[in-house]
Amino acid sequence: MGKTLWRTYHRREDSARMKRLRAALTAMLPVRLDCERRRDWRTKALVAALSVV
Repeated sequence: MGKTLWRTYHRREDSARMKRLRAALTAMLPVRLDCERRRDWRTKALVAALSVV
């Protein structure tokens, strides 16, 4: 995507939606770190699935 199009898209983007997305990512971060510490493959699979979505 071109820079101008990207800027326009971002300006039109709902800030509340971005905040919610950022909050979700922040909430997922401890899970990711915990998964790295424990090396639990199930948690890893879950985090990988969440990252794709």
